[in-house]
Amino acid sequence: MHLESLPLFPQFMRVLCSYRISSFQVSDILAKVILLGVENNNINYQNIYRLVQRLVKEGYFIIDDAKNPYTTYTETDEMMK
Repeated sequence: MHLESLPLFPQFMRVLCSYRISSFQVSDILAKVILLGVENNNINYQNIYRLVQRLVKEGYFIIDDAKNPYTTYTETDEMMK
């Protein structure tokens, strides 16, 4: 399945284009997506989480284990290409 076909992909990409993701939690990204008019519910949280995990798997995000007791994510240089 392509990333573009996942739920909330357009809103997620607007957030990625507007912010430099550095030590963000999934809830931080969801908060930015909610500002675009998306409903704040568990299903949308799970959709954003899945998108973030796909970006980790494909090398666009890394997990910052040492920076926080919670899982945080940072963009890689691959995201800028």
